[in-house]
Amino acid sequence: MKITSSKIGFINVIAPQSPLVDEHSDALKKIIQGHFENNDAKILIDFSGVSHIDSRGLELLLDSFEDAKKKGGDIKLCNVNQLCTDIFLATRMSSYFEMYKTPEEAAQSYL
Repeated sequence: MKITSSKIGFINVIAPQSPLVDEHSDALKKIIQGHFENNDAKILIDFSGVSHIDSRGLELLLDSFEDAKKKGGDIKLCNVNQLCTDIFLATRMSSYFEMYKTPEEAAQSYL
């Protein structure tokens, strides 16, 4: 799984480039945990390269969200396509995550 990482100010932007499904979840988890170990708990996940998400991907995001909150941070999402948005709504995961159209909008929300 290809995952790019960058920063917008003090916000860590993680951009997976494949579906967030079982076989790709561990790679994303490792990157998120690495940020937590460096006390970088303000994370934005850019979904522009994510076509869909399964239950394992949802579980990973929820666990990571809870870990971020414990460390005084947050996980926000941007560029979420309609299918993933529908999945977040159907599973009520949308109540946990703030979703934005662009990375810049999401980064502004941290201010």
